[in-house]
Amino acid sequence: MTALKWITATIALMAVWLIIAVYGAFNGWWLTAIAPAANSQHFTSAIETKIEQRFANQPMANIAWVMLENGQLSHQSLQSATDDINTNTLFPAASMSKLITAYAVIKLLEEYGIDIDTPVSPMLTRWQLPQSKYNSQVTFRHLLSHTGGLSDGLGFADHLPSESIPSLEQSLANPQGANGATKIAVSLPPGEQWLYSGGSYLLLELLVEEISGLDFEQWVQKSVFDPLGMQRSTYRYL
Repeated sequence: MTALKWITATIALMAVWLIIAVYGAFNGWWLTAIAPAANSQHFTSAIETKIEQRFANQPMANIAWVMLENGQLSHQSLQSATDDINTNTLFPAASMSKLITAYAVIKLLEEYGIDIDTPVSPMLTRWQLPQSKYNSQVTFRHLLSHTGGLSDGLGFADHLPSESIPSLEQSLANPQGANGATKIAVSLPPGEQWLYSGGSYLLLELLVEEISGLDFEQWVQKSVFDPLGMQRSTYRYL
């Protein structure tokens, strides 16, 4: 009986410690601040130091970063490495552009009265998903949240200035990812698990064009960038 009590107490203490450790991790108990609280000057100086240390012994990329306080620009830093950059230089946003794409898709659904849980396959005419018993189950919500069962794992490769940019249909049919060629298809039951899929966002791009009748970059300009006054942002290939 005594041994059972010791085991029970040990398990209870371990459970309490686990709860404390998880709570502390989420609330930053184990982290050290790089600058005193509410001291933006020390914070920006610490960031600059971190950047210098990070790229001290390797080729440095062009870097531009800003800090906003109460909605106002309080600090900006431009560091040129391979190009001469300034406050008007355009940077590729890479996968951060998915945030804007998701917002543009939501605006599309709102404008055309389409439920987010509507299956997408019936709306596709220019390109179809390869045959799968799960195709009819894939919805806008699934594509937006990487839960559509698409197993492409597509991370997009860069294109050299001398290369031609494939059309949207070509990218869907023969996607060239950062890790080589892959296939955009529904391999798993939608909604069962999270699985990163760049192909899902290619499909969303096609759906925007199919539904709105506009090029994707035109729809995003009309529904997102113009209303928000984002005059230096675009999805147009420059």
